[in-house]
Amino acid sequence: MAVVRFGSWHCAQGALELLDWVHGVVVSAQGVTGVYRPTVDSLEVRSEAIPLWVIIVAVVFFPVGLLALLVKEHMVMLIRVPPNLSGGCDIFISGSGSNQLIEAVTYIYNQTKVPDPSSL
Repeated sequence: MAVVRFGSWHCAQGALELLDWVHGVVVSAQGVTGVYRPTVDSLEVRSEAIPLWVIIVAVVFFPVGLLALLVKEHMVMLIRVPPNLSGGCDIFISGSGSNQLIEAVTYIYNQTKVPDPSSL
């Protein structure tokens, strides 16, 4: 199942070091088929998943329905990490990905989010 994720937040880390760490986290997510670096400050993550309807068709129409398992949903997520004037960087995420990729992005968010001073 694909989940669409859009968001941005500020980080205290340097952009290039953070992008290298993010690359390592998303590469380990299940369902990721490729990670590309189209620009110096961004990653393009491609992932695939088997949609729920495919599993239902495979079970209901067994054994012919097993051919449905050849269907995969392909998704692309763009992660940009440009530096900002305060010495840190911002992370911008758009696109969709497998559930495991979304879990990896949530982990990245939880590890890098700088608390908003107005909420303290």
